[in-house]
Amino acid sequence: MLQKGWQPQNLISKDYIEYQNIDQVIIDLCSENLCVKKYKGEDILIEVYSNNAKTKPSIAAANNQLLIVSNNKLFSDPIYCNVEVYVPVNFIPDSIEINNIHGNTILENLKAKDSITFGAQDGECSFLNLNCENLELNTVSSDIKYDNLNNEIFFIKTVSGNIDVNLKNKEYVYSFITSEKGNIKVSYNKKALFDLLIYSEKPLTRNKNSISLAICPRRARSFQRHVSVRASAHPKG
Repeated sequence: MLQKGWQPQNLISKDYIEYQNIDQVIIDLCSENLCVKKYKGEDILIEVYSNNAKTKPSIAAANNQLLIVSNNKLFSDPIYCNVEVYVPVNFIPDSIEINNIHGNTILENLKAKDSITFGAQDGECSFLNLNCENLELNTVSSDIKYDNLNNEIFFIKTVSGNIDVNLKNKEYVYSFITSEKGNIKVSYNKKALFDLLIYSEKPLTRNKNSISLAICPRRARSFQRHVSVRASAHPKG
C-alpha cells in the first residue's frame, strides 16, 4: 500500500520471503522512499513502486541475512522509487541495519534482539516503537521525529536536522541526543525518571513535561547538557 503523500507510482514487484532463518536485516538505499513496518502476514512482503523497472533494488535472502540494496547508485541522475517492507509480527531478528542517503524513511513497530541502526543524509525520517537493546539514529540534515520512544538505551544524532522525541517509558538509563545546529525538543511522561545527555549549540528551556533547545544566535555555542528528571519533581519553566 503506497504511503500517504508519496508520489503515485506503479507497483513493479511484490516479493514474499520466509523469515524463519533470517537473523540480520540490511537495507542500503540511495534515493528511494522507504517504509518498514509490521503486518499480520506469514512472510516478509517487499513491494516496490516505480515508473522505471530498472530502479528496483536488489533483494536477496542468504546466509541468514535479508539484503535490500539500491540500484539507483548506478544512475548519474537518481530515479526515485518507493520501497515498502512488511514484516510479520513474530519476526524478531538479531539486528536491523538501515541506510537511506536521500529518500524519506518510515520505521514503525519493529523489534530486534540486539540493535537497530539507521543512517541518512537528508530526507524526512519518522520512527515509532522501535524495540531493541541498542538504538542508534544518525543523520546529516534529516529531521528526526520519534513518537513513543521506549528504548532504555538510545543514541540520536544529527548535524543540522531538528529532533522531536517523545519518551514513552517512565525510566531510562544513560542515553544521549545530539544536534549541532538544529532544534531539539524532548517531551516525556510527568512521572519520568531519567538521566539524558543533550549536545547542542542552543540554549535549553525546560517546561512542564518537555525540554526544548531552540535557535538563539546570541548565545550559540557548543556545550553539553546533563538533564536529570526525577519522578518527584517537575521541570521548572
